[in-house]
Amino acid sequence: MAENIDKKIEKIEKSCYEIAKKELKELEEENNINISKKKSLMLEEYKDELSIKYNDDISQIERDYNKSIFDYEMLEKVKLKVYKEEKIYSIYSKVLEQLKNYVFSLDYEKFLLHNISNLLSKYKAEDCIIYLTENDFNKFGKKIQEKFNCRIEKIENEYIGGCIIVNELEKISIDNTLKTNIQDEIKKINF
Repeated sequence: MAENIDKKIEKIEKSCYEIAKKELKELEEENNINISKKKSLMLEEYKDELSIKYNDDISQIERDYNKSIFDYEMLEKVKLKVYKEEKIYSIYSKVLEQLKNYVFSLDYEKFLLHNISNLLSKYKAEDCIIYLTENDFNKFGKKIQEKFNCRIEKIENEYIGGCIIVNELEKISIDNTLKTNIQDEIKKINF
């Protein structure tokens, strides 16, 4: 009987061992499945995080790029504006210099008289005051006063030449000085 009990115990041990082995294998398989699922889940979360970071990085790069382009365009616009202003000033200075020389030429008196005549053709000369630069006043003042029968006054030489006509009755002032005319023309330059 002891032999039977030993065999039964051995059988029970073997059966327990087999059951334990089978349960261990099932647990290992279940554990491997769980680990695999957990790894997959962690990998998906990591991919999602990387994707979000990648998209954020791409967005930042696009913003930086667009800012750089904007800054570059603004800088170039400022440079172009400065360049245009320098060119316009250069043109303005050259024209002013030529006009300053022109007022001392023989043709200038004819130009001035014609200019005044055209302006006064719209108004009664007696109602007008003609303003001439000091240089023109000294050179042509008496001649213009006699020819057009109106009052002559001085303005600063900075106007270069030409005249300003004021009709006080109609409250009209026409600035037809060379400096003002050239300033008006310079304002029209658009390149």
